Amino acid sequence: MATDRSIIITIWWATIWCLFCTCSKVARPIDAINLHRVPLFRLPGHGFHSTRYETKGLFGIHFPRTGIQYTEDNYHIPLSNYYDAQYFGNVQIGNPPQFFSVVFDTASSTFWVPSGQCRSVPCKPRNKFDNSSSTFMKDGSAFAIHYGTAVVQGYLSKDTVVVGGVPIKEQDFGEAVKMFGHIFNDAAFDGVFGLGFDNIAAGGAVPPFYNMIEDKSLYKPIFSLWLNGTSDEHSGELILGGVDRSLFEGQVTFAPVVRKGYWEITLQRFSIGDDRFSQRRSAAIASGSTLIVVPLIDSHRIHRKLGMKVTDDGRHVIDCEKVEHLPNILLTFGGKDFALSPADYVIKWHGECMSAFVGQDIQSPTGPIWVLGTTFLRRHYTVFDMERNRVGFAPAK
Repeated sequence: MATDRSIIITIWWATIWCLFCTCSKVARPIDAINLHRVPLFRLPGHGFHSTRYETKGLFGIHFPRTGIQYTEDNYHIPLSNYYDAQYFGNVQIGNPPQFFSVVFDTASSTFWVPSGQCRSVPCKPRNKFDNSSSTFMKDGSAFAIHYGTAVVQGYLSKDTVVVGGVPIKEQDFGEAVKMFGHIFNDAAFDGVFGLGFDNIAAGGAVPPFYNMIEDKSLYKPIFSLWLNGTSDEHSGELILGGVDRSLFEGQVTFAPVVRKGYWEITLQRFSIGDDRFSQRRSAAIASGSTLIVVPLIDSHRIHRKLGMKVTDDGRHVIDCEKVEHLPNILLTFGGKDFALSPADYVIKWHGECMSAFVGQDIQSPTGPIWVLGTTFLRRHYTVFDMERNRVGFAPAK
């Protein structure tokens, strides 16, 4: 009898252990297998023209002609890429698949690529869409996106799009038939893949991430971004459907989106060394941008504290030998401080050391706004949660 009881107890513990092991093995694929990944690559640009030029460049906040109106021309996009700054990944369109390199931009919402009918000079070196695809569907609605002094014009179409291994049938996208502007000459990508909210999508197109959610293609209505800051063949990942905990340290700290359009949250304060500035600001997360745009008053505070001098073309510079003695700059979101070291916010280019902070006043209904580009995102794994309308950060590995 005792023997039988021992056997029963042994079987019971073995069962519990097996269940534990099974649960452990089941829990892991949720974080790993159920995520869809888009490898990101970084391609050097062709130079840093000037801060004044860059603030009228390609990426950053997109102010469409209708909807959100923050500036007088209401479609002004601050920031472009500077040297060694273009992060892009690959998508497929159509059947047979056509491949395009695109910038995944959280501060715009339209997906577009050059059309095979585009005859503009910037279209010539780029991959262009051939509408002989067997899954192509004509739409024909016009769209136009203004990037400062540059413009993309064309019409909407539908086709099967594959991103990160996720097929999206009848996905809206723009075929650009006209591309004007000097900024396109330095850009190495084919098009732009918008990851912002649908209310700023050009022409009423449905952004791809919305269709992924509608099709239940993702484990969670979340995407996240990891940039490792190097120039090797794997410079980062766009992760669809959740987060990869192996790519960051500690816990994710979230802040709610304060205004839909792009991913805009509240910057509670910023600190430079021992100096704290507690005026609240809005902060828009712009993965297609490089620098950090701040209101002019904050730019003066930052650069005065850092002892930087302004050049004739608007850049703030410092003797490179002094960089290692500069303080960290802390940005506070959701009650937690996120640090930028001098190595993060000082750009070394052609023997000069320049600030990654650019002063420009962009007024929004929520107050003066910051635009956080990849200078910030390289240090911080970033989570975009569309279900709960929030953005999260954690120190990136």
